[in-house]
Amino acid sequence: MTTNVDTQDSYAAFDAKEFFQKNGDSLSKLLHETLGNRGLDLFCECKYLLDNICPDPKKVGISIRKIFDLLQDAPMPGDRHADSLRWHGARLAELVAKL
Repeated sequence: MTTNVDTQDSYAAFDAKEFFQKNGDSLSKLLHETLGNRGLDLFCECKYLLDNICPDPKKVGISIRKIFDLLQDAPMPGDRHADSLRWHGARLAELVAKL
């Protein structure tokens, strides 16, 4: 039996999938420039989970939380990435809250 929570979680996972499809290039570039290969590896891990037909909301939530947490602690190399960090961070925070 599918519960309302299961349905909400599934919708949240699909929201995350849509976000990564629309903003994945800019997010991966930001992660790579601010966190190096570690950031890019986390992006690829999350993208892999989201590429499934029915992404597992729990696994996706954990993966997005890792990215969000690392961005929160990312060193700010000048102001070059400040706007991008703020924007992506806000979107990821919304997704984390849903998942």
